[in-house]
Amino acid sequence: VWLTETGCTSDAGLTQRTDYPNSPESQAADVFRRIVTAWANGDQAVFWHTVVSSRDRPRNRWRGYGLTDANAVPKPAFWTLRLLSAHLKGYTSVSPMAGLGRGQYGYAFTLPNGSHRWVVWGRGEIAEPSSPYAKGMTSVVSVDGGKHSWRAVPERIALSQTPLLLRN
Repeated sequence: VWLTETGCTSDAGLTQRTDYPNSPESQAADVFRRIVTAWANGDQAVFWHTVVSSRDRPRNRWRGYGLTDANAVPKPAFWTLRLLSAHLKGYTSVSPMAGLGRGQYGYAFTLPNGSHRWVVWGRGEIAEPSSPYAKGMTSVVSVDGGKHSWRAVPERIALSQTPLLLRN
C-alpha cells in the first residue's frame, strides 16, 4: 500500500480539510504524525501532497500545502521532512510502543545499523525508552531555519501535539 498526496496546509485561514488550528508549525508536526503513522500501519511508501505551494489567493483551496512557499522558500515542514529522512530512512522495522495511555502516540524504529529511534507525541508524559535507552531527543519542528536542538532524554518525557524524535 502506498499513501499518496497526504498533507495539510500551513494557512490558518484555510479550514476546509484541517482546522486544529493550521499553522507552519502544525504542518511541520503533521509531516511526522502522518508519515510515521502510515508506516506503522504498513504503508510501504508515503508521499507529501505538494513540494512548492501554489500562489496565496483567497479562493485557492490548496494554498499553503507545500513544504515550501510559492517562491520555493523552505517552510518549517521542509526542515522537518529532512529530519525524518535523515533519521528514519531505510528503517528495518517500526512498531507501536507498548504501555502508552489514551491520547498518547509512540512508535519504535530499528535502523539497518542496529540503532533505534522513537517518535512520540500526545498528552501527559511517558517514561523514557529503556531497552535500549534513548540518549538524545529533539522537537521535530526546527527552532531556527532547519536547526534541531538535541538534548538529553529525561526519565519522564512531557508530550505535546508536536512530536519528539528520540535516538540512542
